[in-house]
This record gives sequence, structure tokens and C-alpha cells, in this order.
Amino acid sequence: MAATFNLPGSTQPAADPSRKGIRPPTRTLFACILLALSWVAFAGVMWLLDRQALNVTPDAYRGAWTLTINALVAFSAWLLLASVTRRPFTSLLLLAALQCALYIAAGMKLELLQSPLTLPDLHFLTEVNVASIQLFGSYLDLPGGPWPWLIVALAVMIGIFTLEPASVPRLGTVRLGAFAIGMALTATLYLAAWPWTAIYTEERMRPSPFNDLPGILRAGLVGSLVHSYLHARSAAPQVDEEALHRTLALLQDQGRPTGSPAIPAVQQGDPPPDIVMVLSESFMDPRALHGFDSIDDPIPFVRSVINSGRGGAMHVQAYGGGTVRTEFEVVTGMPIDAFPAVTYPYRDLRQTHIPGVVSVLGGHGYSTLAVHGNSGSFWNRTNTYHAMGMERFITDIEFKQKAMQDGLWYSDESMTDFMLQALQEASQPAFILAISIQNHGPYNRHLPLRDMAAWNDIEVPASLNEDDALVMRNYLYHLRAADRQLQRLHEELVRRGRPFVLVFFGDHLPAMDLFEELGFVDGQTPQQQTVPWILLSEGTEIDMNLPETAIPAWQLPALALQAAGIHDDYFDFITRAAELQTRLPSDSSDVTVLTRGIHSAANARLDGRFGTYLQ
Repeated sequence: MAATFNLPGSTQPAADPSRKGIRPPTRTLFACILLALSWVAFAGVMWLLDRQALNVTPDAYRGAWTLTINALVAFSAWLLLASVTRRPFTSLLLLAALQCALYIAAGMKLELLQSPLTLPDLHFLTEVNVASIQLFGSYLDLPGGPWPWLIVALAVMIGIFTLEPASVPRLGTVRLGAFAIGMALTATLYLAAWPWTAIYTEERMRPSPFNDLPGILRAGLVGSLVHSYLHARSAAPQVDEEALHRTLALLQDQGRPTGSPAIPAVQQGDPPPDIVMVLSESFMDPRALHGFDSIDDPIPFVRSVINSGRGGAMHVQAYGGGTVRTEFEVVTGMPIDAFPAVTYPYRDLRQTHIPGVVSVLGGHGYSTLAVHGNSGSFWNRTNTYHAMGMERFITDIEFKQKAMQDGLWYSDESMTDFMLQALQEASQPAFILAISIQNHGPYNRHLPLRDMAAWNDIEVPASLNEDDALVMRNYLYHLRAADRQLQRLHEELVRRGRPFVLVFFGDHLPAMDLFEELGFVDGQTPQQQTVPWILLSEGTEIDMNLPETAIPAWQLPALALQAAGIHDDYFDFITRAAELQTRLPSDSSDVTVLTRGIHSAANARLDGRFGTYLQ
């Protein structure tokens, strides 16, 4: 029997050719023409939204080719959806809505962070849950929050699905063919194989190695995302053995071979110190900005510690977001730059074992705990911490039972309560990694706070307009809370009478338009700024000379282990390599060798082969 393709709204069975009216082949042809026109409209509208997200004119690089490559992924998905649901127009509408959402997200990211949407950002699509919807919905500032709008959108889609009759035959070559082609295109895209590799080539896409925007401008967002995916699938981390051996030789020339302790290990019988690391969300020094020199210091405790020589400035590979980039470097001691295909390591790296501070301390008999007042699935932390060897992870599940919010998120005070309780209950030396969330944006709204009197008393630079003053006052309120809770944590650690090492650091600067208005004292851009870090210890009896210049984030965990008197060959290597880098002239060829050597060591470390290069 010949396959037919009925128009939406038609409930008549396939007609006999002798019947009067429109014959089945004509009806099928008409449906195909209508669908073809719908796809032309889809491609055109999506391109307009793509250009709008970039804030460029609609005709910028517009052409049949660019329109096609930005609709091809949706077309592959449409073939599958239409064949499964038998409703081609509802399937097309759903894909249009999803791609519209992609462009809305791209425009928001570009506006807030001055950075385009990239392939790793799409990992969020694989972890949609209550926490992620609340986080991203908070930036939309929708009346009533995101949930009513999601429910309405879902109801609309269900209604459209119900109204459109099944117009693809239940059995026949049309449905089976569409399903087979859609499945083949989807599978080959996942495997980064032909025909995608023949369509999204370097010559056609012309990506820039320095910035994602030129490639997106020329090829469109979806085209750029597909090309990035194909490139990432074909890229493999490499160990530059020559650079690693040359780096080891340079360190040997400094008088001590890597693998011999630079610090005294914890002596048998001495109580090992508890080690606490606190990543403070969006923590920065406001006095890096103009206009804060005459305003009460928002971070008095952190500043006093840094001024005493127990901290300093840290370079981070993130701005306005991407907390896990800094978190990864501090917890593992591995530079993000060592893995060119990796943007968000907790999502991009799929290793079942990720070595770092957690595994080193676990091997020394430490209990290991992470604390974070958000979903464990966010940023794939639960799986990543498991791969690192973390024994326990306190998430929003526990926070909902005991914690309090201060503004939109759970307070640093509650996070500190969890840490202190865990230390009190510990029967062995403890390592705690705490990831705060209270100071997470957005900052541009009036929200209920626990201490409105303190909020009203906060001074901000007089040059700020009303909207920017609200943003800065909200930010400083939470920044003060972070500094206050750090001081409380330190006082409690001292009161316990046990040896400890306390590390505190910011992950990145918040994304604020007012940075451009105020300007930074050093004249550099927001992306070039450093964040504060401190390291306090007591009872370890180890004399340390902490770096006086700004350090990379991946050097901080080595300093923490050094303060605790715990030796590890890899952390010893990166400590000495980083120290040598700072002593050499910036134009020295040895600096390049050291950088390549550090990156190669990180790849070897991740692959479990670093020790073989020390033999």
C-alpha cells in the first residue's frame, strides 16, 4: 500500500483514486511543500535570532550556507521527533522553542559576561533540575519566578500536540525512512563522523584560536557549537615528554631532585592538622576599584591576614562564572590550560579517578568531606568528587533541613555551621572543602535579607547611579558576610586546640557593568584582575615563606600541603616549577619550557603516569 502524508486536521483515511476531490498524492505533495516552507521560515527566523543574540545586523554573513548549517542539527532531531510522534508541525515548533531558548541564553551570557555561549555551556542541558532552573531562572527576573512560565509553556506544547492529528502514517516508508535518516544523522554527530566532518570544516567555519566570537559571527552559534564539538572529540591530551624531562632537569640544577621532600613530613606521633579549604563565591577586593579608598573596608579580616604576610593575590581562569575552573585547579593542582579541549573540567573530564588533594590526604588517613549549599548534580560535582575520592558530600538536601537563606541563596553562616559540626564529630584528621553560594548573583534586585539595617548602612561610591548602587550594595552585603564567617571559622579552629591549616580564596570576580564605570586602580580589565587568598595554620610548626607575588590557582594546594607537612611528588614538582618560573626573566626560553613541562606533568598525573618520569 502506498504511504500517504495527511494534512493537519484531516481525519479521512487514504482515498481511493476514483473518489472526487484532492487525491492522496496531491495531498502528500501539498504537505511536503508546506513543511518545506516551514523549514525555510525556521532557518530564517533562527538566523535572525542568532544575529540578535550577537547584537549585529541580520545580514551579517547571511547566506544559504549559513542558514543551512544552523538548522541542520534541528533538522536531524526533527526527523526523529516527527517519526516518533507522527506530528511534524508540533515537533518543529518544539525545536524552534528550544533553539530560541538557546539564543536567549547566548544573548544573556554575552551581555552579563562579555563572553559568547560555548560548547561546554551546553552541559547544563544534561543536568536540568530544580537547582539549575532556580539558578538560571533568577537571572530572567520573571514575575512569579520561572516555575509558572515553565508550566504554561508545557501546557501550551501539550495542547498543540493534542490538537495536531497524527499525520504521518503509523507504518510505511515515510515514517521508517525519516526515523532511519534521523537516527543516522544523530549517531554520526555523536561519533563526530561523516557527514558532519565534511560539512563543518575548518575552511568553511574559519574559527579563531583566540576568541569564539569571530567563528560564531561567521558561521552562526549552532554551526560554531557543532564545529567545537567535532574538534573536541578529535582532540586528545598529550604528554610532551621532552618538555617534562627538560623541566625535571632544570629543577635538578636547582640543587634538589624532584621526589625528595622540601619540607619535613609529619613526624610519627605528631597529630596531623585538620585542613579546611573554603572557596568563597565571587570574592574580590573592592579596593581594587576606584572610589573605595574612603569607604569602610568590606573585608577587614582577609585584609589583615594578607597584610601580615599570610596571603596574597591569585590568578584565576574564570570571570563572572565558571567556578569549577578555579575549584578544579585548587583541588587538583593541575592547570586548566594543560587540557586545551577542556573548558569545564568537572563536565569535560570523564576519568573514573582524578588525583589531587583529596586522594593524597585520603592516603594519609584523613576523612574527606565537601560542603555546598546547592545541588550535587550541578557542575557534575557529585560524580567528580566521587572520582576524586571524597567520602561525603553535604548538599542542598541537608541544607534544606537545617540551613537558612540570606537573600536568594543559603548563607555562609550555615555553611560554617556544617563545617564546625563535621570537625566536632571527626574521629580522625579531617579535610573539608567548602564551596559557598551566598554571594552568587544576581545582584540587581531587592531581596529579603537577614540584616536589612546592615544593608542600609553600607556605603558605596557616590559616582554610582541608583541601579548600580543597588548592585554594589547587595554585593558588599554578602561579601562582608563571607569575611565575617571566615573570621568566625578561624576563631573556632583556634578554640578547638587542634593543629589546623585554613585556606580561603575567591573563585572569580562577579560580572558587573559598573566595573567599566568605576575602573580598576591598576588600569587593567576585569578579566585581568586577581582574587585574594589566605593561608592560616597553627600547631604545624613548619616555617613557610609564602610567595609575595600573585600565584596561579593551581599552586595553592601545594602550599596547603606544605603547611600541613605532607609530601607528595607531584605537588612538590609544581611548587618548585612555579617558584623557578617567578625567578626567571619573563622572556627567558626556560619559562616556556617550564610551562610546557607543568602542563605535561598534569596530563601524566591525570593518566596515572607521573611517577614513571621521576625514575
